[in-house]
Amino acid sequence: MNNITLIYLYILTLGAIIFVSLQWNKKVLIIVGKCSSNLRNFISVNASFFKIAFIFVFFLEQLFFIIIMALYLHISLIASVVVGIFSLIVITTASFQSFIWEYKYQISEGERNLLKSSLKYVKEYSDFIERYLNSKK
Repeated sequence: MNNITLIYLYILTLGAIIFVSLQWNKKVLIIVGKCSSNLRNFISVNASFFKIAFIFVFFLEQLFFIIIMALYLHISLIASVVVGIFSLIVITTASFQSFIWEYKYQISEGERNLLKSSLKYVKEYSDFIERYLNSKK
């Protein structure tokens, strides 16, 4: 067997051992569950930071791709740089647009919920005043 097959076999065996040991140890699973719940809460509270961090990671990946194209492929340097920079700009712009639209949606959804609850209270107050005025007659 070649080295890559041995590495895959080693990773698969190690993963199976870890999976079986976690299945049999409930205390470990409870701790992992608490940690993942805390991590999920942390990520949801700091969602904007993570979205911008992923945009930055996408930017770096594309930059790395441009460098590899320029250095190791037999494409003209100007063509690889132009294509790479163009794709870098498009991906970064689309990512920021997605981030801004989602943020805008969250804000408008919060305002919509606030308006719905306010209208409920206005309706209750209006009914209360109407009952009060009717009782005075």
